[in-house]
Amino acid sequence: MATPKRRGNLALVLPLAGAGAIIGHGLGYGAVTPVGHTYMAVVAPLATLLAGGALAVGAVSSLRRSGQHPTLAGLAVAQVVIYTLIEVTEHTLGALDPGGLASPAVLLGLAAQLPVAWLLARLFRLAEVVVARLARRRFRAPVCAASPPPVVSLRPIARLVARPGPPRGPPRIVVV
Repeated sequence: MATPKRRGNLALVLPLAGAGAIIGHGLGYGAVTPVGHTYMAVVAPLATLLAGGALAVGAVSSLRRSGQHPTLAGLAVAQVVIYTLIEVTEHTLGALDPGGLASPAVLLGLAAQLPVAWLLARLFRLAEVVVARLARRRFRAPVCAASPPPVVSLRPIARLVARPGPPRGPPRIVVV
């Protein structure tokens, strides 16, 4: 059973790795064939959005869980596994040749996983730094450069005294 820390790390790694695997997939096929897969025109922008969302959510959540961030090794392994599953599924269930798993496009896509994982890990660290700086700037106590307020004397300038007035009238107020 996964510990809470491990589950939190998996929650950070899996969305990034999924997006990274798809981005590496597109890079591999794009380097060999300009057309690539027809569905990549829809999936690649979605993967980029997923990566951006995962970076943002992960960086913000790292404020609460200090020290938890995806490692390069974790991202690379997860991306290679996801990429391999995508390729095996395409070549066994799809209309592609099952023997084509050793094609240059597949191998280039596999080789692209490590640089993409490195880039995503660096982007995650950068996002963490930016979010931490923004949080510090937002919650920092304001620095006031104004002069201190004037000192108010508690000694009265004039004293008002009530003295008895005429027998039938109100008391007299005298300034002393």
